[in-house]
Amino acid sequence: MTVRSRSSDRVELALSVQRTSTPTEARISYVISKEGDGVRLSARVFQFSYPGTTRETGLDVTQSMADKLQEELERYRKPASSW
Repeated sequence: MTVRSRSSDRVELALSVQRTSTPTEARISYVISKEGDGVRLSARVFQFSYPGTTRETGLDVTQSMADKLQEELERYRKPASSW
C-alpha cells in the first residue's frame, strides 16, 4: 500500500489489484473528526479502473466492504498490544 494523499485529518491509501483484465487500483480513505468528547474514525473504499490515466473511472464500493471495514475499525478500539 502506498499513501496517495495526507492531511491533518485525512489519509488516502492505494493498492494495485492483481489478476484483473484491466488495470485496477483499490483506494481507502480514512477521515478522523472530533465528536463530543472523543473522535470518530470513518473510512470509504473506492475501486478505480485505469488509475492515473485519462480513462480513470472510480466506483464507491464502501457498502460491499462494510463488514470488513467494521471489523478493521473495531480493531482500532483495542490497545495495539492486543492485535
